[in-house]
Formats: sequence, C-alpha cells, structure tokens
Amino acid sequence: MIVYHGSADIVKQPDVLHSYRRLDFGKGFYVMTNYEQAERWAKRKADLLHKDKAYINIYEMLDDDSAFKVKTFPDDLLEWIDFVCDCRDGNTNYQTYDIIKGKVADDKVFRVVDLYHTYISVSEREGFFQKEGENALCDLCMFVAKYPRKDLKFISYLDKWTLDSGDGYAIGDYKKKPNMVGSFKTCLPVDVPFEMEELIKWYQSKPVSLDTIAKFHLRYEVIHPFQDGNGQTGRLIVFRECLRNNISPLIIEDKNRKIYINALMSYREIKDVSAMTEVFKQEQKNYEEECRYFTENDIS
Repeated sequence: MIVYHGSADIVKQPDVLHSYRRLDFGKGFYVMTNYEQAERWAKRKADLLHKDKAYINIYEMLDDDSAFKVKTFPDDLLEWIDFVCDCRDGNTNYQTYDIIKGKVADDKVFRVVDLYHTYISVSEREGFFQKEGENALCDLCMFVAKYPRKDLKFISYLDKWTLDSGDGYAIGDYKKKPNMVGSFKTCLPVDVPFEMEELIKWYQSKPVSLDTIAKFHLRYEVIHPFQDGNGQTGRLIVFRECLRNNISPLIIEDKNRKIYINALMSYREIKDVSAMTEVFKQEQKNYEEECRYFTENDIS
C-alpha cells in the first residue's frame, strides 16, 4: 500500500524523534493514504518553519500488519475522540501499540475537540460531536508508534512546488498577476518593483509624521504590491511606523471601515491625503481611550 508523509524535509529514514508529543495519536510518524491531504500538511509544516520548499515523501507500507500490535478505530466517534483527548493531555497509553489507524482531524475538528474536551458533559458528548464535527474528519491516517523498519519502505519524494498560499502565488513575493480593489485597477505587476522602490525612497526622505504615514499608506494601497493581504500588511506597517517614531498608534476598527474605504477612494480619485489623515487621527483617539480603560482601571 502506498502512503504519504507531508513535510518540510526529505525523510528517507522515518523516526518518531521529530514528532510533537501531543498530536491526535501521540508522538510518532504520521502517514496517510490521501495525497491531497499530505500536500496540505506539507505546505503547512513548511510555512510554520519558514521554509520555501515542501515535500511529499512516498512510502510503501506492508499490507500485512499481523506482526504488529495494531489499534484501529472503527466508526465509533466517541472512542476516537476520547483517545485524541487523552493523547493531548499527555497520556502515553498510545505507546502500547505499534501502529494506530484512524481518521485525523482538520482545523474545524480541532476546535470541536477543544470544546468537547473542556466544556461538554459526558451526557452531551455524542450529540454534540455528531452535530458539529463528524463531517470535517479527514481521510484515513496511519500512525507508526515505533521506529519503522521493513514495514515502511521509502520510495521517493516530490518537491515540485515552492511554498505558496494555496492559491498559486509565493508568499512574500511581489504579485505576478494584476489585481483590483473593487472597480479600481492597481499597479501592474511589471511596475511594482520600481514603484515600491520609489515609494520607500520618498518615505525615507521625509520627516515622519502622521500625515507622512497616511500618504505612504495610500500610495502603498494604490500599488497593491502583493497578490493578496495588501490591506492587512498596509495597516500593520502603519501601526509599526507609529510605534517606531513615537507617534500614538492606531487600529482601523470595523465600525469605521466605511470611512476608511471612502478615504482610500478619495485619494485614488483626487489624490486627497487629508481624509485619511483625519481617519488616522480619530482612530488614534479611539486607541488611546481603549488604553486608558485598561490602565485607569487596573487595581493591581
């Protein structure tokens, strides 16, 4: 049987030493029969470790596991979730098995497990999980609890992509495809490196003030240098530059999103910076009020 292991490394000699202890089935070497799931895990692991390559390691696993002590989870979700919770609590009963076979949870089920584990009474468990989580279980996953020997044979690996967001673009690279904000066209990909260089040169040549930061932000958003995440990164830069220059920081609150968008449009249409500066000033006041709430009511 062919199985896969998603990783940020090529793993020709599988072992359990590099596994996190509190995973679904404990500390071990995880493989799965579903290629797409292994691919998602590989990209996620490479992202967490800040590596630009992800690998699908391919193994042949013996169909005959009669020589091993095997734990297989049937369709009984209660048994499965109790086992997962025990492993996450640090229980080491999983070490009594050589191989554990069963489904593995995706992100939605992780949240359900946490609720189930912490807040749900025994009498409520089965109905809660049936309602919230069973459809989010991923395909079959196998766990080799001890060092795999002849039972798991490395065949090859695939490294055919650079880590991306899942939408076909490299995280951190300038955009390769044109993008738009609403009905507004942004800077063409071919012009982004030059425009960003010019923007940074301009910013570094100016005395830093709230107005300067506002104009930088507006120009940055017009360029829209990345394929995605430009709004978030742009507002994060604003926050950082305020702190770096001893200027009261700000966060654009959801309730003020409309006036923020109007200020962006005002710059795109008539190159007006004052509207965004006023938005920033108001958000500074809001942020300062939030800070005072915590500092003035601290009784420690």
